[in-house]
Amino acid sequence: APFSTAAGSSRNMQAQGGDAFALVLKLLKNDLVTAVNIGVGGFDTHAGQTTRLQPIMQNLDTMVGTLIQELKTANLLNDVLIVMYSDFGRTPKVNNAAGRDHWPVGGALMIGGNIKGGRAVGATDSDLRAVSINTTTGAEDTSGTQISPTHLGGSILSMTLGSAYLTYRPYMSALELMTRQKT
Repeated sequence: APFSTAAGSSRNMQAQGGDAFALVLKLLKNDLVTAVNIGVGGFDTHAGQTTRLQPIMQNLDTMVGTLIQELKTANLLNDVLIVMYSDFGRTPKVNNAAGRDHWPVGGALMIGGNIKGGRAVGATDSDLRAVSINTTTGAEDTSGTQISPTHLGGSILSMTLGSAYLTYRPYMSALELMTRQKT
């Protein structure tokens, strides 16, 4: 089996991770699904984050790396968009309990889907708060747009279902910076 969990991994990853990723890979390889969501928990670390996150991150890295390699081998990576995100960000600084609290700025990682990779979209100031950007160039621009989860959602919908679908979700908009394809 291409997915296995390492010894010492968290129970959450052992119970859900390997089996879920293996099932997703099987469904994708057999063209049985067009969208899949895998939830991975254990990241809400207000205390002791280094000890708690190390096994989770190690297993997640292994499983996502294996998924990417298997999709490449099956010549599917350009057809499959992998999006990793959280419902909130974490404070830039560690708190007194060796953890991080909730923060309004988060991030997402997009892999595959024929998108142009190797770049970051968005910006923060010196206090790591989100700032507005020009949505075409990506440069900081006080009259520009501050990227939000609705931009991520709109960009994903545009890439996967087509921009016409956004007319049904008027609160979402795709950003050219996020949807840029390989050339």
